[in-house]
Amino acid sequence: MLHIVRRWGVVLLALVNAGLILYIVVAIWLRPSPCDTARLMYSSNGYARMIDLCTGEDKLVGSGNPYNNRRAASPDGSAVAQWSRVASGKMELAILDLTTWKRRALGEFSVAYPTLSWSPDGGRLAFAAGESFQEHELYLMDVTTGATEQLTDNAFRDDGPAWSPDGAWLVFTSAQDGYNRLHIMNVETHERRLLTAEAFGYSPAWSPDGNLIAFMSNHEAPNGEIYIIAADGTGLRRLTFTNARHVTVNEPAWLPQ
Repeated sequence: MLHIVRRWGVVLLALVNAGLILYIVVAIWLRPSPCDTARLMYSSNGYARMIDLCTGEDKLVGSGNPYNNRRAASPDGSAVAQWSRVASGKMELAILDLTTWKRRALGEFSVAYPTLSWSPDGGRLAFAAGESFQEHELYLMDVTTGATEQLTDNAFRDDGPAWSPDGAWLVFTSAQDGYNRLHIMNVETHERRLLTAEAFGYSPAWSPDGNLIAFMSNHEAPNGEIYIIAADGTGLRRLTFTNARHVTVNEPAWLPQ
């Protein structure tokens, strides 16, 4: 009798005869390739560039990166949430309806560097607020009621959150160990863990399939380069090689296939 079995990272063909089992390796079962989510856009000195993760091709596609972390589009594309400076000196968070063009203010916050991410189910915004980078904490806001939940309350920086595709996790920058590294938090339990100690991490973006996280790091280059890493913290890979002090690389965003 023949059976197909998936164990130990391989696909096995099992022959069962008289109570004896002979396993034959017929295929290697590997982690999904970056080629499954193959295109990534990022900003380089204000210009939008696109890199193909399979071929390594890196090309200029326009002036200005539409994936700016000061704003976030709703999952259904009907609205945009955005930060803007107001007379009080604070940043105002508001939602613009793209059908009626009506703007709805959600509140004013002290924000040193505005970042924003809209949950996959469309119900919440994730952001960070604080008088300075060192005082930034993570918050969730209900887009319908404006109710706000504070996720962190620490003596170190937590900011730049980005949602996982299933809405269960946030990846974000944290200075918990004195360095700006990427951490992952369960949204419901608030349990958190360090993603990797191999690199610093800023402006993270989760791939649509949930397998990879793209981010900027300056641990090897003064103004940063773009990297990807698996969501379990393995397989760190550098994608860009500008190696120039006058070039600022940031804000990666995954593009649909």
